Amino acid sequence: MKPLFIRLFPVSVLLTGLGTAPARALLPISHYHDLVAGEGAQGYRDGAFFSALFNFPQGLAVDPQGRFLYVADRDNNCIRVIDLDKANQVKTLAGSPTAGFADGPFSRASFNHPTALAFLPGNRLAIFDSGNQRLRLADLSRKTLSTLAGNGSEGFGDGKALQTPVSGVWNLVYDLADGALYFTQPEDGALRKLDLLHRRITSAFRQNPRIPKPQALCLFQGHVCVAGDGLKAPVCLMERDTEGRVNLRPIGTGSHVLALGSSQGSLYAVQAGSLAPWARVFPPPPLGGDSLLKSVWGGGLGYAPNESDPFLWPDQSDQAGLVADPRQPGRFFVSSGYLQSVVGVKDYSFAELIRGNTVNREGLHDFEYPLSKPPHTFRLLVVGNSYPFHQSTQDDRRWGWPGGGGFGNRMESMPKRLELFLNTQAALRDVPWHYEVLTLSAPGPSFVWLRYQAPAVIREYGVDLVLYFVESSSKEINRTFKLYFERPLTTEGIPQAQEDPEYPLKPCEEKVPGGLPGDFYRHVSTKGWASPLPNHQFAFADAVTLLGDPVTKAQVEAMAGKPLERFQEELKKIQAQDRRPVGFEVCFLPMRDADNSRFHLNHLEELRHFWEDTSRRIHAPFLDLTAPMVALEKTFWPVDESGGGQHFDANGHLWFAYLLAQELIDQRLIPFTPIQEKAGEETSPDKLKN
Repeated sequence: MKPLFIRLFPVSVLLTGLGTAPARALLPISHYHDLVAGEGAQGYRDGAFFSALFNFPQGLAVDPQGRFLYVADRDNNCIRVIDLDKANQVKTLAGSPTAGFADGPFSRASFNHPTALAFLPGNRLAIFDSGNQRLRLADLSRKTLSTLAGNGSEGFGDGKALQTPVSGVWNLVYDLADGALYFTQPEDGALRKLDLLHRRITSAFRQNPRIPKPQALCLFQGHVCVAGDGLKAPVCLMERDTEGRVNLRPIGTGSHVLALGSSQGSLYAVQAGSLAPWARVFPPPPLGGDSLLKSVWGGGLGYAPNESDPFLWPDQSDQAGLVADPRQPGRFFVSSGYLQSVVGVKDYSFAELIRGNTVNREGLHDFEYPLSKPPHTFRLLVVGNSYPFHQSTQDDRRWGWPGGGGFGNRMESMPKRLELFLNTQAALRDVPWHYEVLTLSAPGPSFVWLRYQAPAVIREYGVDLVLYFVESSSKEINRTFKLYFERPLTTEGIPQAQEDPEYPLKPCEEKVPGGLPGDFYRHVSTKGWASPLPNHQFAFADAVTLLGDPVTKAQVEAMAGKPLERFQEELKKIQAQDRRPVGFEVCFLPMRDADNSRFHLNHLEELRHFWEDTSRRIHAPFLDLTAPMVALEKTFWPVDESGGGQHFDANGHLWFAYLLAQELIDQRLIPFTPIQEKAGEETSPDKLKN
């Protein structure tokens, strides 16, 4: 066994903000939901994302490259900017806590309660200055502010932009198709259009009975999308017929919709006065589906009065901001005056895929991660049979899911816990990387479908490291060599991917392959360890018996290693084609023997040495988790179920993930260099151990 190393961290690494601890860097975490900026108290302060103060942040806009997030900080009379490439540092772009009205350089410009934003071509920002009743224009390249529309008075009318009253604006959106800025005026029941070329304001529609008080706006499916106030109010796409007449086509409903946003063909809403402040409007969630937002503990993030504080909770007067992250499909930035902060949320089909037996569109036992990998993200793929993700039957029952089965809550599985631990450690230890852990796992001969299924996933998702798990079970080794006699072999000399329903019916003598598997069968037959059965199947001795014979052990190692060799050849092709490294580790998982229900490990050393020798034979790196798991099992006891397949329970998955995270970091299998430790020399994937 490898020696166990226990790392002790100094107090200054674990604590922050104490008078005796030195200052240290703290990076934003990137997870399913997270803080973008804002301490949460009302005030005005620039600086680090976790200490910056806002005073009712409302409208949001982001540049097309996704670097700068702009915030209309209403009661601070400012436009703030969050630098997403510099640890979400918060600065004031223009304005000051003192209200006023002044155009000119940003350093002298002033606002009076800005509430809504929209990014425009030419690196410009449209701003509704509610107290001054004007639309303002910030030129971000020249750092100047000018007035775009409005004469400073209340009222309603069409005409030249600077001569037309602009008041009570709720939301802004820019439509590239017609070069216009659209804005809603709910109290006038109007959706307005500002032609930016001719600087004229007209009404797209007014007092339409379908949406009497248009409020929230965004672009969706190439059209302006608009929602009104009220319970179960329609959300509509604004379309025009051949004669230019406006048609409002309903695509969903919302309750007191404050803001709209879209990403990856889905439409989302921030809602007020509802126990579901975050909702997917289109496509609608499944009937009876629960909250779209899931906490890292597995439950929904919906507001439970008198039980928990809300993660999001805008009231009906809160002009919440909502904008999609251009660099991470499925992710949004949301502002909240109630929370005095800006947060990030994602939807990877959590509600539909939270139960562990569900499969996503790409065939993964996982959430719907976008195929495109976000910047500064390292992706891991966990491959194996049921043990890395399957949970106990009790875990199913604990969540109230009928039928049992032990699939459990996906958030409690090892891969999701590993993802959480790695991202948390990176944020706390000043590591400029984010980690996503995908799962390709199912009961069955995983050593074969590693070869057939994993390469496509690695290409599609840009996977950086593959962790293939084998465990201390003689049954797993029996599956390995028996498959050579249960399926036809391919030209690569390994069992084919799919079962052939007619093949098991063939006589045994026709199913003895040539080459190595045939030599193996003839050798074990002479030892009395294999024989044909009347049902055309084969009976083999237990793997532990076979491994006791050096000749048989070498033959089984060769058969177990052959699909892994073929997989490594596929990895080399991917690396050559994509010009990027892809790491691979055979990971040994010591578990109580799955062949029985006794509370001890059977034949651990024989099984561990088998997989270690197999990995050495094919020149594959071998990550052995035996030492830490055996050393700490009694402390964390119990970690698995006593019957069934001896799968980890939710606590065991957490423990498993914690130990694996430490191994990945300590063995330098993932990039994990703190910025301050090696300034300018952060570890990239091509500099890792393997």
